[in-house]
Amino acid sequence: MKFPGRFTSGLVLLISSFAAFAQSELVVKVKPANNALKANVEGYIGSLGDRDEAALLRFKRGAQEQALKASQALGYYQPTIDVEVKPGDPPRLELSIDPGEPVHLRNVNVRVEGPAASLKAFQIPASDDLKPGAVLNQGNYEQAKRMILNRALRYGFFNGKFIKHELLVDPKGGFADINLVYESGPRYVLGKVSFAGDAPFDQTLLQRMVPFKPDTPYDSELIAELNQNLQSSGYFEIVRVDAAPSTAVGQVIPVDVDLQTRKPRTMTLGLGYSTDTGPRGKASWTRHWDNPRGDSYGF
Repeated sequence: MKFPGRFTSGLVLLISSFAAFAQSELVVKVKPANNALKANVEGYIGSLGDRDEAALLRFKRGAQEQALKASQALGYYQPTIDVEVKPGDPPRLELSIDPGEPVHLRNVNVRVEGPAASLKAFQIPASDDLKPGAVLNQGNYEQAKRMILNRALRYGFFNGKFIKHELLVDPKGGFADINLVYESGPRYVLGKVSFAGDAPFDQTLLQRMVPFKPDTPYDSELIAELNQNLQSSGYFEIVRVDAAPSTAVGQVIPVDVDLQTRKPRTMTLGLGYSTDTGPRGKASWTRHWDNPRGDSYGF
C-alpha cells in the first residue's frame, strides 16, 4: 500500500514528537530489598521529565544527594549509593543502594508540661515507632510534633510552645535520641456569644442553638457544632462564626456570630404524572419562619 507523501511526512513528524517528549526512566534498586526505602527515594527524586542523556549526567550528583536524604529520613545514615546513566530511548537513571545498618532510637523523651498534661484528650498514646530500640524514622518524629500542635489548637492552648525539640543522631554509633517537650501554657475559654446581622429572632431562640456556656474551656468542636446548629436550623442564608484567639481578652475568647436571614417563604415547583390525568404540575409553599420565635410551616 502506498501513502501520500504528505501523510508519510506527517507520520514521521508525529513519531519524532513522541520521541522528543518521552519521559526519562528512573530505576531504583535496593539490596537487600526494602520497598519503603525504594518508594521514598523515588519520591525524593521525583519525575525526571524529558531529560536527555547529557542532562541526566549533570543530574547524577543531585540524584545521589536526594537519595541520601531519603535514606536518612528512614534511619539509614550510611548507605552506599551508586548512580549510573544508561543510554537509550529514553535514557535511564539507575540508582543501586545498599542501605547498610539503620540507626536505632536510644533515648526517647516525648512529653507535655503545664495544664494540658492533666487533660486526658491531650495524652500522647504509646507508640512502637517511638520507643527505644525502634528504627529511626524522621517522619514519626515530625508526626508526634504535629499531633501535639494540632491538639493544642483544638483545645485552646494558644500560648504553648516546644521548649525542647531535638533529634540527635550519631551515625557511627548507630543510635539517635529524641527530646520533645511541649509547654502548653494556660487553656483559653469561650466567652459570651453575640449575634449580629439582620436576624429578627428572639435571643432566647438563638441562644438555644449555642452548645456551651460562657467560660467553657475552648474546644474547636464546640465552635463547629454552633455553626452546624445555625446552618441546619433553616432560618439563615449565611452564617459566620468568629472565635479568633487574637480577639481574646486575657484568656477569654468572645464568640461573634454574623447572620443573614433567608427569605421567610419559598415556593417549590414540581412535575408529576398520573395515568388518569396525565402530566400535572405541583407547587408547595414553605414558610421557614413566621415570627421572632421561629415558628414555621408549609402547605
